[in-house]
Amino acid sequence: MQPNEPPVRLIAAAAPVLDKWSSGWYIFGAQAVLIWGHPRQTADVDITIHLRPEDAVPFWREMEAAGFKLRVSEPEDFLARTRVMPFVHLETGMPLDIVLAGPGLEKIFLQRVVRIRAAGLELPVASAEDIVIMKVLAGRPKDIDDVRSILRQRFDTLDISYVREML
Repeated sequence: MQPNEPPVRLIAAAAPVLDKWSSGWYIFGAQAVLIWGHPRQTADVDITIHLRPEDAVPFWREMEAAGFKLRVSEPEDFLARTRVMPFVHLETGMPLDIVLAGPGLEKIFLQRVVRIRAAGLELPVASAEDIVIMKVLAGRPKDIDDVRSILRQRFDTLDISYVREML
């Protein structure tokens, strides 16, 4: 990740709002695979956030003030159905999906966040093991390719017993 890349600019714009409103957040999805595995094309950034439901509206309003726009016309209904706030970063045109953490796995993943220094930022990223778990559970062909990529890069350092136990 280079400082001027769109995902870095997006994360830098979102981070102060995420830090203010949440008790924890992490990057997952393709951006995390870039960190733990091999680079691959991606058109968005995925972040999970621990946010109180009553803070959702003031949070997204502050995200809008920070240069993001919701991509749905009825955000409260969409959030209630999906637990996702789909934004676009106006400066870069890059989508940002904010997923509200729920109990269970996401709570565990929040406790296992790894802080990575990249492009002048300290980024909370889901651990390599947790990304493998997420990708296996998603099960799409590109997710399985991501798992292979992480295993090739990190097999000697991955806690495979943890991954097996969680799956």
